[in-house]
Amino acid sequence: MPYKADPVTDHQWITDPPVKLRSGEEFMLDANNLEMLFAKYGATEQKGGAATAQWDDHVTEFPHALARIKLAPENAKKSGLSELYYSYMVVGQPVGMMILIEKFRYISIQDLVTLPSVADCGGLMVEFAVNLSERKGNSGKLKLTAATKGAEKAYLAMGFATEEANVMQLTPGSSDKWSKLESGWKMAKYANKGYRIITSL
Repeated sequence: MPYKADPVTDHQWITDPPVKLRSGEEFMLDANNLEMLFAKYGATEQKGGAATAQWDDHVTEFPHALARIKLAPENAKKSGLSELYYSYMVVGQPVGMMILIEKFRYISIQDLVTLPSVADCGGLMVEFAVNLSERKGNSGKLKLTAATKGAEKAYLAMGFATEEANVMQLTPGSSDKWSKLESGWKMAKYANKGYRIITSL
């Protein structure tokens, strides 16, 4: 069943998202651990409404995204592609994984996969990528390709705009979904909040 945390005892508030840079080897181990967590917590069907459709889309896409994630470090090594690997770690376990590539004037999110039962994980990883882009002098700009209609809908809600086909771009300075704070960019709905993370799995 999906993880159901106690709202008081199983959470803590922190100021920085627990997104960690990983080596290729660490990233592949994280992918295996994430797969086991998905089998344990992440695929229970929900019933009713638009939220269910988005949940089903997320659950259906998860194995495909994870398969791409697993192959990425080896493929990058063979092709000479320079990729950055990040995992969203909770109590020592990955609940989200992201691959980034630095491009001219933006950062590309090559792939992003999150455990469906962990709320807001994807949004916080995108927020991390926006701030990395800002530190690289790219004004927080990101590009990505939406793998599914459900993913496209989620990215539109984060302020991305569709450029062509499935390619989407985010310019946080031009979006009312984002706020620029002294500490960096944050999604507007979280602008005055820290990060609530689960403390047990």
